[in-house]
Amino acid sequence: MPRLQPAGCRRAVTLLELLVVLVVLGLSAAVVVPFFRPPPAAAVESALIRARTLAVRRGQTLRLDVARGGDWTVHSVADPSGAVLLAGRDMAAAGPEGARSMLITALGTCLPEGAVLAGRPSWDPVRCALTTP
Repeated sequence: MPRLQPAGCRRAVTLLELLVVLVVLGLSAAVVVPFFRPPPAAAVESALIRARTLAVRRGQTLRLDVARGGDWTVHSVADPSGAVLLAGRDMAAAGPEGARSMLITALGTCLPEGAVLAGRPSWDPVRCALTTP
């Protein structure tokens, strides 16, 4: 005859209880994790947003330069010393088109420097992004 245990004394966790705990932890992690990670954006787009914010705060026109190797820097156009205000590296920026440069005005508009190539999407200076057809 099997021995009966007292009502409040259990030795193991059931598989169902374990699964419920794992599901609750997974759902709570799915809700909380996006708040701790920055939104997915290319580093150059992030640099462009940071440069826009800095240009508006300083009331100056800034230049964002992206080199062929993926390094980017932000300089003040009015500063003859060429002091770097922001800098970073983005491996994805080293695309086939090579070096790029962008002027960001004190009003927050972004103007690409250089020739505009036919067949490329046009640039929206207010949104600082390519226009979608």
